[in-house]
Order: sequence, then C-alpha cells, then structure tokens
Amino acid sequence: MRARLTASIILAAALSSVGAGTLDPAWSVPLLFDTLKNGINTGSPAKAAIAEGEQHLDKNDLAAAEKSFKNAVTAAPLDPVPLLGVAEVAMRQGRSAEAEASLKRALSLGRESAMVLVAWARFSLSVKEYERAVGALEQALTLDPLSAILHQERGDIYGTLLNNQVKAEEAYREAIALDAKNAATHYGLGNTLLRLGKLSEAKIEFGAATNLTPDNALAWSGLGAAHLNLSEWSGAERAFATALKRQPSFLGAQVGLGDARAGQGNFKGAMQAYELAVKLDGRAPIPRVRLGVMLQLEGRVDEAEGSFRDALAINPKDPEASNNLAFVLAERGTRLAEALRLAQAATATAPDNLPYRDTLAWVHRARGEREAALSILQDISARVSNPDFFYHLGVVYAELDRVGEAAASFDRVLMLAPNYQPALDARGKLSTAGATPVR
Repeated sequence: MRARLTASIILAAALSSVGAGTLDPAWSVPLLFDTLKNGINTGSPAKAAIAEGEQHLDKNDLAAAEKSFKNAVTAAPLDPVPLLGVAEVAMRQGRSAEAEASLKRALSLGRESAMVLVAWARFSLSVKEYERAVGALEQALTLDPLSAILHQERGDIYGTLLNNQVKAEEAYREAIALDAKNAATHYGLGNTLLRLGKLSEAKIEFGAATNLTPDNALAWSGLGAAHLNLSEWSGAERAFATALKRQPSFLGAQVGLGDARAGQGNFKGAMQAYELAVKLDGRAPIPRVRLGVMLQLEGRVDEAEGSFRDALAINPKDPEASNNLAFVLAERGTRLAEALRLAQAATATAPDNLPYRDTLAWVHRARGEREAALSILQDISARVSNPDFFYHLGVVYAELDRVGEAAASFDRVLMLAPNYQPALDARGKLSTAGATPVR
C-alpha cells in the first residue's frame, strides 16, 4: 500500500494555521496609538496631557490614560490627536463602537493627517474591514509617501488578508527600497513570493530576515518553508531546527522539521517530530495528519486511520485528513460510501489538487466504478508525470481488460521511478501474459 505523502506539505509549516499565535510581538500589527510613539510631535496645546496619557498607557493604567486623553480633548477640541488616545483606550477595553466614534470624529478634524488615516486603517483591520483599511493606508501614503512602515502594512493586508500577492509584492518592495533593514518587511515579502511560486527569491528574502534578526524563530521558519518548496530538504531541516532552538514551542517549525525529514526519507525522525508537534498542541489537525502518513508508511494502518480521524474530529473540513482517510478506506475496500464522501469533500475544497483527485479516482475504483476512475486518472496523468497517477491508471486499465494500455502505463511509471515495486510486479504479470504496450 502506498501512503498519501503528497505535495500538500508545501507551505504548511510557515503559512498554515499551525503557526498561529507564534508571531514575534515586534512583528504584530501595531496598536492604533503607536503613531504617537514614532517620533510624531503634534504641537498641540494639549501636548502635556497627551504625553501623560502615553505614560499611563505604557503602564496599562487605562482609566488614568482615558482621563488624560479626555483632558487633552477638552484643552484642544480641534486637534484630532487626543481622540486617537481615547480610541486606543476604548479598543484595549473592547469598546469598539466608542473607538470608532472617536476615530470618525478625528477623521473629520484631520482628514489630511497621515497619522489619523493610519489609525483608522488599523482600527479597520481590527474589525476585519480589510478593503477599507488598505484604502486608508493608500490615502495616508499620498500624504507620506516615504513611510516604509506604511508600505509594509499595505503589503501585509494585500498579502495575508486580501490574497492579492501581486499588490503585496509591489508594496513590500517599495518598503524595502525605503528601509532595507526591516526584517518584518523581508519576511512578508518572502511569504508573498512563496505564494507566487518565486521560490529562489523567497529564500533570499527569508535569508535577509534571518540575518537582520538571527534570534527570531519566525524568520528561520520562513527560510525553512522556502527550502521545503525547493526540495532542499537538508537546508529546510537546518532552518527549522534553528527556529526550534529559538522557540521550542513553535508548532509550525516542529511540523516543518518533520516535513524536511520525510523529504529525506527519514521517516522515523519525521514521526518523532510529528509526535512532538501533537504534544505541543493537541488541537492542531496538521501534525496528526502528518503522523498518520508516517504510520501508513510503516504499515500501521489502524493507527494511521485513527490519526486521520482524530484530525477530522478537530476540523471536520480538513481536506488533507479527508483525503488520506479516504485513501486508507479505498485500499481496504471498507466503508466506501464514507470514503467517497471524504474524497469528494477534499476535492471540492481544493479542486486543483491533483493528488486529491487521484484519491477520488482510487475510491471510485474500489467501489467498482472503473469508468469514473479512468476518466479522472486519464485527465490528471495528462497534466503531471506522477508515478502514482500512472500506476493507478495502469491498474484500472488492467481491470478493464485494456492490457496494452495498462502495460504502457506501467512502463511510464518505471521510466519515472525505476524501483517502483508495485509497477514492476504488475508489468511482470502482463509480460508473462504476453501483453504488448499500446503507445
């Protein structure tokens, strides 16, 4: 039985939800009121009260901070800056409606202020108004075009929240042109380049991030993801191991380490990495899926099925868990209605994932629906030269008594992977029967 160790490992470690919550705080979206701490002098008659409010914010004394900022509003009713302080306190206390009201009032007073527009953009981010946020940032950039941090934030929104990687790349490159020493910008650009398939360029950007912040685990994990995408397994392993030295609880890096080991054929080491990842976060489905694949490769199919089911109990819509469990059931020839439902769910979630479509075909074959299986396998084999696809195609051809086409499919497998034992066995049986390949 061939386990489903598919290309879906790509990007998992650095970009998936496995890594959620591990960001270095220095790389988080700034608070609304950070604009006042970045060297901006308002010249307001309420400057002393604003400074006092900042000091209270630093101590997280929100009641005292609010009082100071409201005093500043009274002292300078036409100055928008104190209103940003009031909004900041309201945001920290979870009073978003009050924060919005203060910010709208600040906008009415300071629409030509980049600082106010940035605060509005950051508030918009917090309430998931992403288009509004990027619009406010772009307006702020017309007023302050040389602000590298604004270009970076624009890149973050386009790349992470709006999935417009072309715009994100443009914004990050503009930020780097203004400030090449910001590790977060290089990291953001690296992620965008990964999503665009510009793998070598991504590796360069993540490398720059590690050079600028060598103690930052996230930068090293990004570099590991770039190496993974390039099938540079040993480089990926080193990068993820370095990330884990910096932050041993970094779940994404732990999964990435397992992926890198699996890519080198070190399945025992990969299993150890995935087992530790499961211990780090028992509610993350991805390490359980990866662990299930390793168990499949060891022939521990019952345990693999259990691992996939555990992943689906956490996230019933996880396509990789659905795909792998469907394949296990198809190989066994059991619970085939469930297998079909799972395989269809996986392909519906990721219709361009050819390994998922291969699994769907294999389920159809297990159900005796060979024409349906054949249609899928012919299509995906014409798109990608994958030995698994051609092997499955050959099996279906053979079961349909189209032995010449079966022999040709197995020959194609062996051209791609000369030691593919199931294809060697199947081709040998056809040769004994006198089958001639159909070219």
